[in-house]
Amino acid sequence: MTMTGIRRWGLASVVVLSGWMAGCASITHGTEQNVKLETRTEAGEVVTQADCQMSNDKGTASAPSGVETKVRRSGGNLMVRCTHPNHPAAVGQAISRANVGMVGNIMIGGLIGVAVDAGTGGGFSYPSWMQLVFGQERLFDRIENRGDGPTPGTFVRAAQDPPTGQPAAAAPPLQAAPLATAAPATNPPRVAAAPVRPAPSRPAPPPAAVEPASPLNIASAEDFARQRSCHAAPQASFVGRGANDETFTIACDSGYALLVRCVAGGCQEIR
Repeated sequence: MTMTGIRRWGLASVVVLSGWMAGCASITHGTEQNVKLETRTEAGEVVTQADCQMSNDKGTASAPSGVETKVRRSGGNLMVRCTHPNHPAAVGQAISRANVGMVGNIMIGGLIGVAVDAGTGGGFSYPSWMQLVFGQERLFDRIENRGDGPTPGTFVRAAQDPPTGQPAAAAPPLQAAPLATAAPATNPPRVAAAPVRPAPSRPAPPPAAVEPASPLNIASAEDFARQRSCHAAPQASFVGRGANDETFTIACDSGYALLVRCVAGGCQEIR
C-alpha cells in the first residue's frame, strides 16, 4: 500500500471514531434520569402521595411524592408543582448542570459530541432527590447534590395557592326569629341591670425578629449587579437564607429581576 493510501485509511478511521464518540454522554447516561420528589410541611412532617407535575423544554412527567420517576434530561430548568387536598401547593425549580459524560465529551468527542449531548439533554443532570415544602417555592441546584442524600433547596418566596379538594364551608341555616308575646297585665318589678365593664385590652405580641442579611453579602450582590450593567445604583432585596448562603433579588433597568446567591461575599446568578 502506498503512503497516499495509508493516509486515506488513517483519515477515514479518524472520521469514523469521531462520529462514534459524538454524543458520548447521550449513550452512557441516556436522555432520562431518575428523580425523587419528597413533600414536607413547614414543620418538617413528611407527606406522601401528593400529586406532583414536572416539565421542561423536553417534555412532562407526573408522579406521587415519595416515588422515584423518570424525567427527560435537559439544559433548561425543571419546573415542579405538587398539590395535596390538605395543604397549599409546593412549588420548585430545579437547575441542571453538565454531568461527567459531557465533560468527557468535551475532551474526547469535541464540538460535535457536545452539540449532540446539548441537543438531546443527555449531558445534563438535575438533583436526584428534592425536598419540597408545602406553601413555599424553593430553588434546587444540581451543584448542591450530595451523593444519594436529599437536596433541601433554597427558599425563594411563599406559594400563594390554597389547598385543593376541600369543599367550601356551608353557611349556617337561618333561624326564624321567635314571635313576640303579649305583655302581662301587671308589670313585674324592675331589676337594676349590672354595669357592663369592657374587657381589658391586651397588647399585640411583637413580631418575630428576622435576622438581617450579611452586610458583606448585600454589598457583594449589589456589586455583582453593577458589574453586569443591571443598574447604575442597584438595591439588593434580601429573599431568604440557606445553610451557608443568602439569596437576593435586584431590579434591573431593563425590567429583569436578577436573582443572586452569595456565600461569604462570593456571588453567582442562579436564574
